[in-house]
Amino acid sequence: RDHIIGENAVFPFAGYVAMVGEAIRQTTGVQEAYALRHILVNSALLLTEGHPVEVMVTFRPYRLTDSLDSSWWEFTVASHNGHAWTKHCTGQVKAVSESPDESEAQEPLPRRLGSRKCYETMHKAGLCYGRQFQRLEDISSGTLQQVAAAKVLNSKVGDEANYHLHPVIVDACLQLL
Repeated sequence: RDHIIGENAVFPFAGYVAMVGEAIRQTTGVQEAYALRHILVNSALLLTEGHPVEVMVTFRPYRLTDSLDSSWWEFTVASHNGHAWTKHCTGQVKAVSESPDESEAQEPLPRRLGSRKCYETMHKAGLCYGRQFQRLEDISSGTLQQVAAAKVLNSKVGDEANYHLHPVIVDACLQLL
């Protein structure tokens, strides 16, 4: 209900990222991080109140040759609506055994944008984020370059321990784009 695109409740892309992250953690046992590449989103997963959808992630080693596998894994996220399967997202993932470097503090960018104004503008464009998905604060952008920065509010939603990085936080980072 808090992730409406146009007039539809849409399962967030960040949810696919979280599923694949959990799958690679369970497959490899590596807890620190994971990397993604060659991501293709084929079809949105539309959600309808009262209509359950089965979602499945499939994994297989990415083959380099007939006898040699890569450290990468190919994945597919698909759903079944009771009648047919739909492929939503494909790509490759690998476990990374070192934590990402801390980012450097960045100089504030010259153009400031209030969070309320930002989300009102997105709403007018058909990106309707409810309270759970409104996580951007202190938004700023460049005037000559296409750059933006923001703080991402990490309000606890209760299940953070189940994720490398909670899908709502990943979604907020994508919103900044």
